Amino acid sequence: MALATNYRAQAKNNLNFATPFVNRRELFFMNGTKSLFPEVYPKVLVQLGYLLLISQLIRIAFLGIHFQYFSVNSLSEYFEIFYYSLRFDLSSIVTVNFLYLALALCPFTKTSSRLIKRLLSFLFVLSNGVAFIFDIADIGYFPYVRRRMTAEVFHLIEKKSDFLDLLPNYLQKFWYVSILIVVLMVFLLFIAKRIAAISNSQGLTIRNAVLYLLCMGGAVITVRGGLQLRPITLSNAVVIDESENIPLILNTPFSILKTLESEKLEDLTFFTNEELKTYFNPIKNYGAGPHGERQIFKNQNVVVIILESFGKGFTGIGGRKSFTPFLDSLMEVSRTFDFAFANAYRSADGIPAILSSIPYFMNDPFPLSPYATNQIDALPSLLKQKGYATSFFHGGTNGTMSFDSYCKNAGFDKYFGRKEYGNDDDYDGTWGIWDEHFLQYFSQTLSTEKEPFFSTVFTLSSHEPFAIPKKDRNQPFAKLKGIERGVAYADRALQLFFQTASKTSWFDNTLL
Repeated sequence: MALATNYRAQAKNNLNFATPFVNRRELFFMNGTKSLFPEVYPKVLVQLGYLLLISQLIRIAFLGIHFQYFSVNSLSEYFEIFYYSLRFDLSSIVTVNFLYLALALCPFTKTSSRLIKRLLSFLFVLSNGVAFIFDIADIGYFPYVRRRMTAEVFHLIEKKSDFLDLLPNYLQKFWYVSILIVVLMVFLLFIAKRIAAISNSQGLTIRNAVLYLLCMGGAVITVRGGLQLRPITLSNAVVIDESENIPLILNTPFSILKTLESEKLEDLTFFTNEELKTYFNPIKNYGAGPHGERQIFKNQNVVVIILESFGKGFTGIGGRKSFTPFLDSLMEVSRTFDFAFANAYRSADGIPAILSSIPYFMNDPFPLSPYATNQIDALPSLLKQKGYATSFFHGGTNGTMSFDSYCKNAGFDKYFGRKEYGNDDDYDGTWGIWDEHFLQYFSQTLSTEKEPFFSTVFTLSSHEPFAIPKKDRNQPFAKLKGIERGVAYADRALQLFFQTASKTSWFDNTLL
């Protein structure tokens, strides 16, 4: 009887750290030698849960104050945003608390020591306080830039005179930001004090060491946002929802952390706006013909075919041996330019350059840059205003070179990649679905689209490692070497596409 009474008393003491939030079933995880985990683990898990709650409360405040900037018209739409935001919130929270987690969960750390407890509490409050202060401050900053704050904010703070001059006005105009920050800090102090990490009572054992390594490995996966090839970035939010809701899905700590090492554009001013207009005026009026007659917009379909790695030197206008007999025949009956100026080096830069007039201007491709979530104009978004259906096709694995995120931001309604194609029997093993098959799929899918439509297809890489389908290994182009083989194969795939497309109902009303 006495033993049972002592056990209940001990259990009650164990629950004192957060009585309203922990039920008796958690005793199995926290009680003495019978626990599956050292008692510090569930307490740290509760702390992370509180941090997720804070992040969502700030998001709700963000939406409530700036509701007019977002497209959230029902509670179900908000819950959908909340669901997608968890991946980014967890990534930023674990990143900010990675050192804290490494120390608090480490079997070597004597978290029962008062000094260690204070140091851990200080680290917890400081790291999360700084992160969430930026998140809250962004509520006032957002209307000026219409996107989440990035690492560029530190450049603004570096300009001390401007920053100090603007700060009083900011605090006065957005007085509620200061109140939210005070409430935040009080809440963080409460969490750190009320749910203080306590001793790893079982000490350093093989089980605790393995558990620690597994937990830290899980933390690394959470920071990456999953087990996918590339860690999540700002552009991953673009794929999820409408562009105006991207700032609501993201959070400011994540945005800042992901842009700390990204290349920033230097502000360059060579001419004033008035001087520029004397050389070139980008605003054109195409409403009238050369003789003043009114021109009517023709609702023709528009198809943009982008051939990867097709240099002039491989074609009939290159002055050397041609590997593109079909493309040469097209150029004889098409408008062809003998000279061109490249505005991109890589495929990831080329697509935004062609479709959005965003040239290569930094080492990071535009979809991976701090500007990936900016609202941009592009051919698909402009033609959508004219009632066009828009689509983008690329036979590569979905997500390659972040084409899917760029396309969403550029205004494409649909994205068709290797996943949508749905038959890996036609996968080349490296780049994606062979062009011969994918271009046929492209033609067939366009036949189901509502007209008028704007569609773009980007062929696979022609350079090594390039594999020829088994059925084509006796073809003449299969004997070529290097990129010449890939270019010749893609040229034949293009010929087969035109043979199929020319028989469709949409072909004669299409600009190709």
